Amino acid sequence: MRRVGEGSAGLWAGELDGLVGRDAALATLRSMLGEGSRTVVVLGMPGEGKTALVDTAVRAAGAEGATVLAICGRAVDRDLAYAALVDLLSLPAGRAVPGSSALLDTLTSPRPEERPPDPLKLRLGVVDWLDRLAGERPVFVAIDDAQWLDPSSRSVLAFVANRLAPMPVSLMVAARAAAPPGLEAHPRLVLDPLDERQARTLLRQSGISLNGFVRETVLARAAGNPLALLELGRIAQGQGGESIRTVEDIPTTVEAAYARELDGLPADTRRLLMLAAAGADELQILVRAVGEEPLMADLAAAETGGFVRVVDRRVRFRHPLARSALYTTATVAERVEAHRQLAQAYVDDPDREVRHRAAATLSADEQGASDLME
Repeated sequence: MRRVGEGSAGLWAGELDGLVGRDAALATLRSMLGEGSRTVVVLGMPGEGKTALVDTAVRAAGAEGATVLAICGRAVDRDLAYAALVDLLSLPAGRAVPGSSALLDTLTSPRPEERPPDPLKLRLGVVDWLDRLAGERPVFVAIDDAQWLDPSSRSVLAFVANRLAPMPVSLMVAARAAAPPGLEAHPRLVLDPLDERQARTLLRQSGISLNGFVRETVLARAAGNPLALLELGRIAQGQGGESIRTVEDIPTTVEAAYARELDGLPADTRRLLMLAAAGADELQILVRAVGEEPLMADLAAAETGGFVRVVDRRVRFRHPLARSALYTTATVAERVEAHRQLAQAYVDDPDREVRHRAAATLSADEQGASDLME
């Protein structure tokens, strides 16, 4: 096991830049990670730039030669024990050292009487896995949307975070209002809304051209939230920003902006994205659900439209709020069908199969209750 500082200082020696209005945040992050803080918690409301900050740090770490492990918490998995940990251990970059397969087997193989894994043995195994992985070069672990981590994975994460000091391993955890339980004592970086000057700069540098009335309305509604500023501005411009004359023509929220865009998608593409929004972002599962040829065609349309991108054979939405907008604006029938298809696709994963069957039933019950009220 290597000591602090061996091969770690150079990891964050380069500039972290490229985010308007986040110079101070980037400098603080670089200082924290470059001066020995092994774990940093980034906090901010949806759209404040946590994901952009994580992506920037991931690119910087990769450019410096680190082994990068990056995952994103998903609301649909928060009740599935060790779901996030399985995602982390399954990343190709983490499978290169002995021990990863054994840890995965511990979490995914059927156990007598469904007894859970030994907690201490599992936690020590993850620490040892990271130590082995960092044997050749530094490791950077990035976890976005950590507020959605399942409690079992969160507990392991907290244990590991408190034992990184002897290793050249850095951990960046991004969450919303508060640090995940067990990580409260670690350094935190809070993202505040952009000030007016920064907001105007971001809007200008993004290439969005709006007349004075529309620009001021977008700035007011975004209230310094970078994502809202870009998405509302882009929608307003797409509508013909130079000719809009009423406030009602501009979406009031980011979710409303996404929903408006989604309405223009082909039906088959929307159904594919609905499957991903309902909890299946792995390409192999989507292939099972819709078939390889339809998947490729619909996925290409979704990528061309800028709604999603494929990373490590997983479908990633442009922003978690886009996923939320798609799911919450879907009809009950659409949700039932999506969960029904996923229950069939997850036939070799009993936990997820049961969860999707239950979700389909709950959605159907919701429709039944609605019918009774009419």
